[in-house]
Amino acid sequence: MRTNFLNSKEKKTFVSVLEEKYGFKGKIEHALFEKEEKYFIVNNDVEKILNVKIHINSYGLYIGELRHGNFRFSVEGAQIYGKNCNKNIVELTKEQTKDWFNGNNVALIKGQEAEDRTYVLIKYDDLFVGCGRVDGRLILNFLPKVRRIVTSDFEIA
Repeated sequence: MRTNFLNSKEKKTFVSVLEEKYGFKGKIEHALFEKEEKYFIVNNDVEKILNVKIHINSYGLYIGELRHGNFRFSVEGAQIYGKNCNKNIVELTKEQTKDWFNGNNVALIKGQEAEDRTYVLIKYDDLFVGCGRVDGRLILNFLPKVRRIVTSDFEIA
């Protein structure tokens, strides 16, 4: 089991995956910690303090996972880094966003296209609300159950 902070070369490789997949134009200002293909950001000073050979389950803010060359953002990762991305972004309507937060897969409508048939950032208005997988004309929902709003009467501003 590999757990470590990414060195500058590994961090550049990670950023290049984001650039290729999402058109990421920015800089990751935090230290990156990787464990079992899951990525976390932490304050840069934490790396200096904790970069010793001890067992650590996890620390930092989970931002997503990299599997088979595809990066899937977590909700927080999408909110933090989505503003620096310019491709593979699908903007949902108000009704689609309600379906998304209810935990449902969302059918793409005319004009909603993804450059890639894997993961896309999900956006409503000016807010990034997560990441989903495109499968044909559907976006598969990866919103964790504990974050779903399972009610028909909630309103989105």
